[in-house]
Formats: sequence, C-alpha cells, structure tokens
Amino acid sequence: MKTIEELKEIIVDLKIALMKANIPNGHCPYAYYYSVEQESDCDDCDKCKREFFEKYKNKIRQEVEKW
Repeated sequence: MKTIEELKEIIVDLKIALMKANIPNGHCPYAYYYSVEQESDCDDCDKCKREFFEKYKNKIRQEVEKW
C-alpha cells in the first residue's frame, strides 16, 4: 500500500509525463505552456527544456501539497 506522499509524487510524475507527451519533439515547451516564466534566453535548447521541467515540476508539487 502506498503512502499519501508517494501517491502525491506519482501524481506529479504523471502530470510531467503527460506534459512531455503533448510537446512535439524538438519544440520549445515555453511555446506551449505560458504558465512558467522564462528567465533566460534560448541559446541552449537542452538546458532550456531542463530548466522548464524543473520549474514546472516544482509548481505542480506546490499545487499537490495543498491537497
């Protein structure tokens, strides 16, 4: 049986996976999701995507913690 914290983390992971599935390969996630502020210029796509998903994961985690 899973604990509540484990279930919350599963929800976060599933939301991130769904988001990644909705962004076509090679496209910038900022073009699809405006709810995350872009702090730096897009000079390195891999770094930009990594930062985007880290920020969005933290945002989702905060929302899930309110439950």
